[in-house]
Amino acid sequence: MIWENMKKIILVVLCFASCLTAGAQGFHFGAQTSLNISNITNMGSEIVQNTEPKAKTGLAIGGYAEYSFGRVFSLQADLMYSRQGVSLGSAYLDPTDPASYLTEEPGKVKIKTHYINVPLKAKFTYEDKVFAYLGPQIGFCLGGKRKKDNSSVNINSELNTIDCGLIMGAGWQFDFGLNLGLSYYLGFDNVFKEVGNTSKNRVFAITAGWRIQ
Repeated sequence: MIWENMKKIILVVLCFASCLTAGAQGFHFGAQTSLNISNITNMGSEIVQNTEPKAKTGLAIGGYAEYSFGRVFSLQADLMYSRQGVSLGSAYLDPTDPASYLTEEPGKVKIKTHYINVPLKAKFTYEDKVFAYLGPQIGFCLGGKRKKDNSSVNINSELNTIDCGLIMGAGWQFDFGLNLGLSYYLGFDNVFKEVGNTSKNRVFAITAGWRIQ
């Protein structure tokens, strides 16, 4: 699974790098990071029992390339490493599946996942300051862990490789290069491979970026 993901990531990186050589007048690129507040929906009895799902915080870091078609409309592609998941305030993993549980005693459980996310955003800007965007996103899962206290188990084999969804957001571009914003990701694909499971990624993010060119 890891090698297949790496091949896909390398392909995405090459495509992203080719954009950086465009040299067009309306072309910009930069670095960005975000504080993720993530969740996984429908964490039902097929995964855990007695759940109290809560948002989990994590970081994302990467870069972007943007091509402007004028002062109002542009297309922006990002390449981001993102830490996501969910916190389960009081849960025990299903004891009928010995491969997946840490303990039968209730306790705080965290599911931690790692993705390379590549959104393509249709971006609208007003007066070179305020911007809003909407577009599709594809994520490549690098793996994940299920953790309780100081113990953890690898859950790579339980996770789907691809996660597709919709990203939307808005923010403010400063003249000196800094931009700040908020975004929300709505995942369409199931996080877990288990038949009948409908758990999906949801990520609210506070973003900060720096336009290099």
